Amino acid sequence: MNKALLASAVAAVMVLGTGSLASAQTVGVILHSQTNVPYALCAASATTPTKKFITINGHNYRLGIATCPVITTGTSSINLALTGGRSRPRGTNTIWSAFGSPASFPQQQTNGNWIIKSAKRRSFKMSATPGGGSSNMWSFPCVIQTKQLTATNGMKFTVATCQGPLMENLNNQPIAYGSQAITEAAPGMPNPIVIQLSTLFPTF
Repeated sequence: MNKALLASAVAAVMVLGTGSLASAQTVGVILHSQTNVPYALCAASATTPTKKFITINGHNYRLGIATCPVITTGTSSINLALTGGRSRPRGTNTIWSAFGSPASFPQQQTNGNWIIKSAKRRSFKMSATPGGGSSNMWSFPCVIQTKQLTATNGMKFTVATCQGPLMENLNNQPIAYGSQAITEAAPGMPNPIVIQLSTLFPTF
């Protein structure tokens, strides 16, 4: 997700809170920026629903899984309210999903190919049809995969498997079907990661 866009959105919802992956009673946004710390960038990823659920702010969400490229350089931002105050997760193969703004990064397409390109923002309207939902993969745990993938230009890269709530927004509140949001995922990618600015900025 574009860093400037993220900063303006987070500024509108900045509150204190604590939480964990399994259950969070009061979760807001505590923005933490870091440089050259490996993270999973899920801004252009799709999400596959699981049979598990996660509770955040008293709301139950279906838990989803996303495959996200690992970025090792540059500035990224996480939400310490969801990471339990930890800037680095426990475990040698675990990283946080974070937002950053690399010039380009691997992005999966509907045919399964990965293309390395710059982010392209687009509007996305959520629906209850299969694949028409959305997810939030910001500041949730991800496991780095040992096998590297190859992009269409021949470049090899590392991905992580991340998990996070479906139909939840950046400010840790539910998103309703029929809502409009923005995403960087390619058209047709199911349940993409989104940010719904209308709940943060009513005039958006």
